Amino acid sequence: MNMSNCDVNLVLMSNNAGVPGVAVTVRSALDHCTGKCNIFILSSNISTIMKDKLRNSWNTPNRGHIQFIDIDPKILKPFRALLHLHHKETYLRLFLGELLPAEINRCILMGLDLVVTDDLCQINQKDLKGHIIAAALDISVSKQEAQAYRRKYHHLKNPEHYFNGDLLVVDLVAWRQNDIGHKLITYAAENVETCFAADQDPLNVILEDKWLELEQRWNLSQYAREIKLDHKGIIHLIGPSKPWHADYNWKFKQHFFDVLDETAWKGWRPARVFGLAVIWRKIYHKLPTFEILKRKLHKEFKKLLTSLFG
Repeated sequence: MNMSNCDVNLVLMSNNAGVPGVAVTVRSALDHCTGKCNIFILSSNISTIMKDKLRNSWNTPNRGHIQFIDIDPKILKPFRALLHLHHKETYLRLFLGELLPAEINRCILMGLDLVVTDDLCQINQKDLKGHIIAAALDISVSKQEAQAYRRKYHHLKNPEHYFNGDLLVVDLVAWRQNDIGHKLITYAAENVETCFAADQDPLNVILEDKWLELEQRWNLSQYAREIKLDHKGIIHLIGPSKPWHADYNWKFKQHFFDVLDETAWKGWRPARVFGLAVIWRKIYHKLPTFEILKRKLHKEFKKLLTSLFG
């Protein structure tokens, strides 16, 4: 594979709270990429100050242009907030074809909790063999209850062949030609009660039989038994707590901050406030969002009206 002319388009979604993760994901990609990386950030509320810090964080010879694509948060209104998903920017990947410039034909879509430890040109130039995306299996594929749920509610033919949506190599030409964005948005909006994996369930339903499996090393969970600090590929810091949260304490914490210290966040660490921040994070994990509370109250109110008036 000739990687001398590799031109990678990296696409991430975030809000203001997630910018340390964005800084590390992109910086680690730049540190290992042998080609030029163009960066596109989809967001509803990243401040001007944070945008400037991100630009300064990625000042390397192999960096191409950076584009922040600000969206109207109203487009996220139809989507479901989840107990483990307090921020809905993750749904922006469903709008990928519409939000990116029309001249972009291929991209690597990334979550903001990845640490890249190998050259992304290896997957950027991969032959997709007629598939629309390439992705790696999700960690939950081995869970029988998850497979049963996907078969029952999403009618997946092979629920054990279920990919993780935080690392996708996307053929944007095929994506747009097959109207994938519209199909994803429609499915997510019409199945809000059963899409407990947020955007990932719609992606697996609409792109079933249309995705190529990547080696697992390109999206290996921090919980995987075989993962080591010298892993070659991508370490996925999966889970509700991230290194920029006070309660994160997994083995890749120092590795994350080593990369963060190469950015405009050098020396920054999440405030613990005598342990109070950790306690708050434990409460936060269990707190429903206002949207979830509103939905539950609406449901109970309808039940009450039905019991009173039939």
